[in-house]
Amino acid sequence: MTDAVETKSPSNNKRNVLIFTAVVVVIVVLAALFLSGLIKLPQSTTSQSSSNSSKTMTSLTANTVENNISIGRQPLYIAMAPNGEFAYITNGASGTVSVLSTLTKRLNATLPAGTDPSGIAITPDGQFAYVADTGGNTVTVINLETERLNASVKVQGRPESVAITPNGDFAYVTNSLNGTVSVIDTITNSVIANVSVGEIPYSVAIAPNGEYAYVVNSGSNTISVIKTATNAVTANIPVGNHPESVAITPNGDFAYVTNTGNGTVYVINTTDNEVVTKISGLLSPSSVAITPNGQYAYVTSSGGDNVFVVNTATYRLNASIPVGIEPSDVAITPDGQFAYVANSGSDVVSVITT
Repeated sequence: MTDAVETKSPSNNKRNVLIFTAVVVVIVVLAALFLSGLIKLPQSTTSQSSSNSSKTMTSLTANTVENNISIGRQPLYIAMAPNGEFAYITNGASGTVSVLSTLTKRLNATLPAGTDPSGIAITPDGQFAYVADTGGNTVTVINLETERLNASVKVQGRPESVAITPNGDFAYVTNSLNGTVSVIDTITNSVIANVSVGEIPYSVAIAPNGEYAYVVNSGSNTISVIKTATNAVTANIPVGNHPESVAITPNGDFAYVTNTGNGTVYVINTTDNEVVTKISGLLSPSSVAITPNGQYAYVTSSGGDNVFVVNTATYRLNASIPVGIEPSDVAITPDGQFAYVANSGSDVVSVITT
């Protein structure tokens, strides 16, 4: 019996060589296309998400104006809703309050607010706005849910500014003409006290714990400190020339006071009521607001048409932001992401990305 011998066909060998050669050619071509950039590997979902997030974060540059919103004539003061959804701006020459949506950055409503509205404050529950009517010597109380007048409270001469205690029980109103602060019970909307302070009390701020009200006396260059439990003045602190505005840091430790007359901001230690530093070189500083984290103070320059940003740790200027004409007031959103600036000379509100 003859053993079977396995033989390979020459044609099979040739076909195998051709297949191998074709595979090598395809690999070489694909490699060349990949290296040239004509073929790209697909990105993972995580990579795309990270890329999109990066673009979103870099599209908003810190300390730049994102929007300029036209509102009423001569916008003077701004107050933020406690939930941050709306900004309320008094328009002195229009006799109105503009309601801006902080989500859409658009005008949401216009509310009547007396003859000459100036300072404005919102109750902690967000239900009412208290508006000083300088021309009518009253405080207009607006129901923000119904957008209707709720009350009109008679106070003393030329009310300018309003601040509400953290518990919402009382509103403190500066009467610039006769040197007093009227205290309004927000339940009855009646005046329960008139506290004598310095000359031309212009603005007022209340400590976060509600224990003290700090009153800026523009005519006597002082800050009067009122103990809210007794409505008695416990201190008068000398500051710079023609002070206009005061803001308290979130921890309650310091009060920042703008002095328009000599271009300074004084920082007061609220424990001993002593001035700890003076920030100089600011042109016509008018209003001041502190970010919720306490790291920065935003100061409007009514003469320079810009907003200064001061680092509260170093007391140094961090930025200067051009805004509209004659910025008169500034307010920070509760989340700290935006600063709203009322420009009384150009009838717009500038929205700054912080």
